[in-house]
Amino acid sequence: MIIYNNISNNITENKCPNCKSADVTRRGFFETKAHGKQQRFYCKSCNKKFIVRSPFYRMRNSPEKITLCLDLFYKGVSTRQVQQHLKAFYPHNASWVTIYKWVLKYSKQISKYTDNLKLKVGEEMQIDEMEIGSKRSQYKCWFIDAIDTKTRFVVSSEFTKHRDLTECKNVLQRAKNRTDEQIKLITSDGWLAYPKAIQKTFMLKDKTNTRRDGVKHFARNASKSDGFNYKI
Repeated sequence: MIIYNNISNNITENKCPNCKSADVTRRGFFETKAHGKQQRFYCKSCNKKFIVRSPFYRMRNSPEKITLCLDLFYKGVSTRQVQQHLKAFYPHNASWVTIYKWVLKYSKQISKYTDNLKLKVGEEMQIDEMEIGSKRSQYKCWFIDAIDTKTRFVVSSEFTKHRDLTECKNVLQRAKNRTDEQIKLITSDGWLAYPKAIQKTFMLKDKTNTRRDGVKHFARNASKSDGFNYKI
């Protein structure tokens, strides 16, 4: 229901969707099976009737059913398992393809809200990259992500075709914007781009004049018996 409330809070003011006029008045109700009874408005400027277009406008399923599927999906339940779950509670079931389309649609909408949230994290963040696809494949890509070691929350991530300094900086910059001054230590592997990216975003404490500002960087090099970033 948290997802439902956040999406519903994005409903715009009662302005006419046809002419954008605010000179509107209430004019009866409009009722559907999926959304129940809704207030209908009348625009005095263009003589059009309308209802407030929420993010669930013209969806054939209720907001509660859609957000239930989103909640189950982000808890690790597959779309086919969500479909089996719906069979027990809703007579008109949604296919796993429809559920997947809901995930794509509303993830983009809710990200406009969540991307601006400030996170409460610990003092250490780990960052790492993973290669997707074989080296010979033309579709080889990289997944770069940074997590909070205290909560294991993904602070920032990016799926990209290249693993360069620019992509690493993008991930770290978003992490800094969301955590402010909470991060004190960044742990990574021995990739040489990390110190440069951290210096340009968080700033390395060892390279400052006062040694007060910035963060510490610990590079784990497995070949030198430094261990691995097990948490990430």
